[in-house]
Amino acid sequence: MIEISIETKELVRKINLLSNNKLHFVDDVANLVELSKINSNQKLFNELIFISKFMTKVLSIIKKYGTTVDGYDKLISEYNSGMEKIKINLNLMFVNNFEDEWNVFQKKYFDINNESLSNTINLLSDLSWVKNWKLENK
Repeated sequence: MIEISIETKELVRKINLLSNNKLHFVDDVANLVELSKINSNQKLFNELIFISKFMTKVLSIIKKYGTTVDGYDKLISEYNSGMEKIKINLNLMFVNNFEDEWNVFQKKYFDINNESLSNTINLLSDLSWVKNWKLENK
């Protein structure tokens, strides 16, 4: 089990306030923030939140315009590439003694079903809020 520090809890509370309490998976965001500290993976975490923000924008364009948007095939390709990077980065964050937690995380977000897809989209949105918070607090 990942022990969440007081600092991480406070940070996630601030991010949730910034989002107007729109975070879907507060505990998972806290776990990822804490893992970035435990494993000294801040660079990996920053890449994760950057990709998440990009993916959230791609999804909003696809939802708004559908297949009629110019470059739709490129957007889908970018989306698929981004999803692969997300999964790889998340997997790397859970290395070193957190295999059980990774298995739960993988099932929740990467099983092939509608619920997991919805969870993943919501997690990307949550991580986008982390990126927004970092941009506002540089």
